[in-house]
Amino acid sequence: MINFFRKIRQQLLSQNKVSKYLLYAIGEIALVMVGILLALQVNNWNEQKKERQIEQKLLQALKEEINSNINQIEQGIKLQIGYKKMYVALLEDFANLDRTIDPILLDSLVEGASAPQNSEIQTGVAQSIIATGDIRYLKNDQIVEFVRRFEDKISLINQDFERMTNFYVNQLWPLENNRVRRLNRAHLQYYFFK
Repeated sequence: MINFFRKIRQQLLSQNKVSKYLLYAIGEIALVMVGILLALQVNNWNEQKKERQIEQKLLQALKEEINSNINQIEQGIKLQIGYKKMYVALLEDFANLDRTIDPILLDSLVEGASAPQNSEIQTGVAQSIIATGDIRYLKNDQIVEFVRRFEDKISLINQDFERMTNFYVNQLWPLENNRVRRLNRAHLQYYFFK
């Protein structure tokens, strides 16, 4: 192909057809430019395809992390509902002045109602996306904003769990430990978590 163009060029120069040679040269330059632009377009298309694939992987990882966190929060809500039932049972028991205290039930309710709840909410994917700079691959502004604020929101939830745990460890546990029989601690809790 190169030899073909070289022969045309030499033929035009040997025949002193300068205007035709210039026209040919401009055509050859245009052909090279079209080739370069085409190559750049293909390269851009490949880069965009790679970026879309990276974005899809990031979004899938975020989805899995969020679903895991939703499951953790749903379990926490379920536990909180059980704790609320225990609180109500304790209040009802204490409100009845003619009550006969069932020590096993009372010990179990006190233990269950005061047990701390740990948080296992994850932020690893969101942190990684920010730390590695992969956030640039996310095209949706709402998702970008969500990822940027995700860790702060989880931090607030974790602080609440930490406050509950500290309250339990520092205030409830010392009182409960001296008054609730170890044998009775978890005896009837299963009833409230059905």
